[in-house]
Amino acid sequence: MEFPELSPALRAARLAAPKGKVRMVLDTDTYNEVDDQFAVVQWLLSPDRLGIEAIYAAPFHNNRSDGAGDGMQKSYEEILRLLERLDVSPEGFAHRGSTRFLQRSDVAQESAAAHDLVERAYNGNAPLYVVAYWRHYERGFRPLIRSFDCRKNRRRLARRAAALLAFSARV
Repeated sequence: MEFPELSPALRAARLAAPKGKVRMVLDTDTYNEVDDQFAVVQWLLSPDRLGIEAIYAAPFHNNRSDGAGDGMQKSYEEILRLLERLDVSPEGFAHRGSTRFLQRSDVAQESAAAHDLVERAYNGNAPLYVVAYWRHYERGFRPLIRSFDCRKNRRRLARRAAALLAFSARV
């Protein structure tokens, strides 16, 4: 996969800690482990710092699911339960992710979440932070965060978004 070259000035600007409220979307396998539920609630209760635009249900497969698609559906339903308890409407906010894991880095997995991510990144005026919350069992908790430039090549962004969402669920 090819990524655009960034000028040193743009790279430094993108790596600087954001000031004020940031645009973000959250990609999470919420049903898999309780840490994701706590993260979703904490982030939703921090509107002064985080402008959460969407939550994406990520696939997972372990003893709590029959496969990637089942894990994603369970995560989506868990997101809906959390939003209901917090009195947050899921309309246009909660999206189903991929039903399969990424097989190849050059072949995107279609999903409502991937399409929504591309639209948000392409149409925004500020960087969009994608927080893919997962746990690496040997190293503890590590959120994976990426920032997309909103006005870059749309097709490349779509491939990156789909790959990121599918990759984050596999890790």
